[in-house]
Amino acid sequence: MDFNLRRAIETFEHAKLLPPKAAKKYPRIRNSEVAGIVQDSVKAMDAAVENIPETIQISHHNRATARDTESAEPLGCTPPSQ
Repeated sequence: MDFNLRRAIETFEHAKLLPPKAAKKYPRIRNSEVAGIVQDSVKAMDAAVENIPETIQISHHNRATARDTESAEPLGCTPPSQ
């Protein structure tokens, strides 16, 4: 769960939606602060101003990239032959 919340923080940072206090700390945010920062970022979003569909698309892209990276073979390793 922490990983997903940190990905959300990464997305908010990219979109310049982190609260100023959190933006100063990024990317060195303590585990105990992660959930609160995500909540504060979401609360600050204004659907009339923010492009919510674009934010969701960026978030989905980040998740897909993370999945692809996690499933990829480590560099320098070859999969066992079958």
